[in-house]
Amino acid sequence: MARKRLDPNVVAEWVGIADAAERAIQSGSGSDRASALWRVAEERGTTEQHVRRLIHGWRFIQSVRAQDPELAKSLERSSYNVTDVISRWHPRAPSDASQAAKQYHAGELTLAQLRNNYEALRTQETPKPTAPPASDYLEAVRLKVETISPWIRNLESTPRPLIPFGSYNLHFRGDDGRELGVIAIAPDDADEQTQFITGAGLILLGEKRGIASIIAGPKGGLLDRYANWIREIGLDDCRVIQMERVVREVWA
Repeated sequence: MARKRLDPNVVAEWVGIADAAERAIQSGSGSDRASALWRVAEERGTTEQHVRRLIHGWRFIQSVRAQDPELAKSLERSSYNVTDVISRWHPRAPSDASQAAKQYHAGELTLAQLRNNYEALRTQETPKPTAPPASDYLEAVRLKVETISPWIRNLESTPRPLIPFGSYNLHFRGDDGRELGVIAIAPDDADEQTQFITGAGLILLGEKRGIASIIAGPKGGLLDRYANWIREIGLDDCRVIQMERVVREVWA
């Protein structure tokens, strides 16, 4: 039996849970924020992981509200599953994703149709992977990352593919289960659009799986684009690191 569609004129219950959780964790720091998240989950009879997913969806809605208020309104009045699909679709094709969400809200699409449309587009438009950064550059990125995440020292970088967005250039998993993924923007990478689309998808999917992300790269448009996007969407576990080229004189 199909799930009954939510009232399109009423804000969905999950939005209230996500908003309460967001305000609770923003009021504290460190262990206080973790405790606040646990309390919200306990009060609502759900898990912390599910509450994190709801927060992710709520943050996405906030990130598009100024540019596309009708999209935000449509998502607020739909199930979380709709926002989950649209948050992955939107970085790839903002206009198509927005239109699909509004059609769902208007009763013109079912959730199954919305998912099928996204999957069809993703299959057709999967970006070609960019060439990996040179090993010496990647080592420089790792050393820079270690200054802010010293727990990765002496750890081997392990593959962590997140289909369909590829893999982090560096990925570390500690004995305590925490994970860090690093996206390294190569100095000579001219394909900024592909980099941003795949990187944004990787970061969002990583966050849903509890992976903190770092983007490292030279000063410029792509790094700034990531920084602005991270700030707008409000990702707590994502940081940007600027790499600088150091030229040394060699005397013979």
